[in-house]
Amino acid sequence: MRILFQGDSITDGNRGRTEDPNHILGHGYVFNIGSFLGAEYPQKFEFFNRGESGDYTTKLLGRWHKETVALNPDVLSLMIGVNDSTQGITPKRYEDVMNMLLDDVPNAKVILMEPFRYRNQQDDSTWEAQSKRIRAYQQIVRKIAAERKTVFVPLVCEFEAAFEKAPRNYWIWDGIHPTYSGHQLISRAWLKAAEPLLFA
Repeated sequence: MRILFQGDSITDGNRGRTEDPNHILGHGYVFNIGSFLGAEYPQKFEFFNRGESGDYTTKLLGRWHKETVALNPDVLSLMIGVNDSTQGITPKRYEDVMNMLLDDVPNAKVILMEPFRYRNQQDDSTWEAQSKRIRAYQQIVRKIAAERKTVFVPLVCEFEAAFEKAPRNYWIWDGIHPTYSGHQLISRAWLKAAEPLLFA
């Protein structure tokens, strides 16, 4: 089963761009998922990480065929949106492009991950508008997942519960990028949500 992870820097995880198996999945949640499933179920899954730091939906659209469609994944896991909020992508445009992307992979089983972002000390007066957009994107991802009957991975509730146990910067160091502990939270949520799809 070929599993492809797509998205922005959270998915990228500082992945290597060579065939070095120590780095091809990055150093975040994708690595955690790949290492766990790979050890538990040898040779059952094949993992690809094509996350790109700084990406947003309309930019992802430009590389979608080469780095998603051409790979012909059995399972596509997608998390995108945090950079859309800073680029000023309207919720309507976000929804339209998300549907365009997914329409191009009709044979893949899809896992949609909830985008997230929290305020940090560097955020300026544009924060409120960005925050409003990210909340809208979250609702859109839920809506698309329901309409297409795909797997949805809720991440906001996972982080909100974690914030009760330790300060926010323990889990997400800059409001966007998870720490190693935050990536593990994402991994657990992904595995829980995806299990019925992976072992159907």
